[in-house]
Amino acid sequence: MSIEPHPVTFTLLKQNARLNGRDNVTCLNIASSQHDSEMRLSDERESSLNRVIGENDSVDKRLHVTSRRLETVCRELSIIPDLIKIDVEGHERAVLDGLGEFKNSPKMIFVEGGDRPEIQKWMRESEYLGPWFSHFKARVLSRSHQKRAEDPVFIREDFFSQLNDCGFSCTR
Repeated sequence: MSIEPHPVTFTLLKQNARLNGRDNVTCLNIASSQHDSEMRLSDERESSLNRVIGENDSVDKRLHVTSRRLETVCRELSIIPDLIKIDVEGHERAVLDGLGEFKNSPKMIFVEGGDRPEIQKWMRESEYLGPWFSHFKARVLSRSHQKRAEDPVFIREDFFSQLNDCGFSCTR
């Protein structure tokens, strides 16, 4: 499953899934948050600048999008998430809070801004360990950052043995 709330970027997501033969990816044109409702999203020309906007934020262009809790989406699609990647321009904690009963289901969660205290607090309270950083070519998860910017990963304790079975080592 892949979620993208902005209609233009969602079209690109669907095209990318199709071009890469990813018939097993369900693309959803919604936002993910801690509530099943609606939210305001900026509507910038450059897609990487779009973000959830608050009531007091002033932006020239905005649009309203449906927001859903990941818990709701997982129930409706009858899925249990194994891996989650979150990149939502500052709205990460709300997405994590929306996991509800599924908060302990993912084995790994990659999250932009995972170094922020509120994200690390959520991870600790939900029994995820980390953050780790992926040195993919070396097949190592390490506590040290790489030279390039990257999203940290948080891992459930019982998944480390499976990572080792896949040839990844993890420095603790």
